[in-house]
Amino acid sequence: SVAASSTKLLSTIIFETPSTDAGDYSVRVTPKVCPNCGKSVTFAFRQIDPTRPVILAPAPTGGPFQSILGSSLAIKVAPFPTLGYEALIISCAGTGITVGEISIISVVLGDIATISFS
Repeated sequence: SVAASSTKLLSTIIFETPSTDAGDYSVRVTPKVCPNCGKSVTFAFRQIDPTRPVILAPAPTGGPFQSILGSSLAIKVAPFPTLGYEALIISCAGTGITVGEISIISVVLGDIATISFS
């Protein structure tokens, strides 16, 4: 469907994806009044696995070692598996960066998991 905020110059399109495997797909949008008139738009779309946890905004951009010694940060993750995991590892990577060990302080489960670390 086309969002109500759309104009003739800028359209926002809302669509549901079919049940498919995660991966890259090509999406084609054509005008309803002339599906064969050659005025279609095609774009790439990445279907993600909805069961895979993701970090929710706002994501931390600094770490406790960059601030006050002993301070902690938290990230929010959803969906978070409630069963079947034995360990939780947070790792940081960057070009030329050496990161010390990150300790998990707590994991608070709910619809969204809050993970505190130092």
